[in-house]
Amino acid sequence: MDKFEIANPCTATYFNQEGHIIFDPCLYIQRYQAALNCLKLEQFKHKVNRIVEFGCAEMKFFTYIKTGLTDRKLWVKLVDIDEDLLLRCKGHVHPLLMDHVKKRENELNVEVWYGDVSINNPNFKDTDAVIAIELIEHLYPQVLDEVPYQVFENLNPKIAIFSTPNCEFNKVFDLEPGKFRHDDHKFEWTRDQFKDWCDNIIMRFPEYSYKIEGIGKPPIGYDVEDVGYSSQFVLFVRNDIIDFLNEPYESNKDDEKQNEAQNPETVPESHVHCDGYILLGTIDYPVFEDSRSRKEKIIDEVCYHVNRYKYMEEQYYNLDNYRTEIPINLVTQACWETSTDEEEVANIIKERYQVENNFIIIEDEALDFEQQDEECPVENTE
Repeated sequence: MDKFEIANPCTATYFNQEGHIIFDPCLYIQRYQAALNCLKLEQFKHKVNRIVEFGCAEMKFFTYIKTGLTDRKLWVKLVDIDEDLLLRCKGHVHPLLMDHVKKRENELNVEVWYGDVSINNPNFKDTDAVIAIELIEHLYPQVLDEVPYQVFENLNPKIAIFSTPNCEFNKVFDLEPGKFRHDDHKFEWTRDQFKDWCDNIIMRFPEYSYKIEGIGKPPIGYDVEDVGYSSQFVLFVRNDIIDFLNEPYESNKDDEKQNEAQNPETVPESHVHCDGYILLGTIDYPVFEDSRSRKEKIIDEVCYHVNRYKYMEEQYYNLDNYRTEIPINLVTQACWETSTDEEEVANIIKERYQVENNFIIIEDEALDFEQQDEECPVENTE
């Protein structure tokens, strides 16, 4: 857990000329990126597919899920207690024109739910990841008390992500003691209070461990030891998969295929009625079904890059020998999206092209001028 970096270290916080604090990138983007970093961990590629976000509001984080997790099948459930807001913003999760032009390689199913985080929904079973970004501070105490039981006992996800404001940072915003950042906040915790909440969760649910990080560092002139970070961010991970976080990961296509065969992902069962919840919409994204074999994909990629270097890079044309000579390593490295095994790509290149001294050789085609004249007669301008 300690080796896993959550927050983006390349951020800045400063005061502009008007004296307003500026987070770069914006604070909400830093939170979204931290949550996405947790989901994007390579070891989770075939382990985190079913995601529930509580407090989705305008569904802005969904865009990060959609564009950042294209390497796996996804079933995403977006939940909020504000039905009017969900109905107004439901269009945010619909496929864009580009999603129809460039279709996804993996399935993406999205459901928009009106509902209460404190109520168990049987339609959320088998959830892999629960996300609640800046949610818990909006909950009344009796609702907040139910959250750990609903998340860690009923859903029992592989990972859970929470973030909440750090009230010790409020002095940077020049807020008076006891004042909250938002009128709807029911509380804002200190760093110790947030840690106590996390400790209490793993005491009741010892099958989990957690890591806390800060989001939104203070500007120059404020000591991070004194005020901390603007937001407090915690990642809970179920202990039975923590080993995957600590071990270095090496992608192996054959192992991934075997894992998919052993753990096939199926479309969720039909929805069951749940008091306190209303399903407002279901969206299936268009999917591109590529029937090519792995070798065929590599061949197509090789041919593309060979032609690219041949016709667009004059530096590889040998004027003395009247032929194109392309370093083989340029093409093997350019095919990284299809295969990271350069030897595999090189062997395929050697099957299809003449190779001399690690150069791909493409001889100029002999030109039959008589045939060309027959096929392309000179236009009669009289």
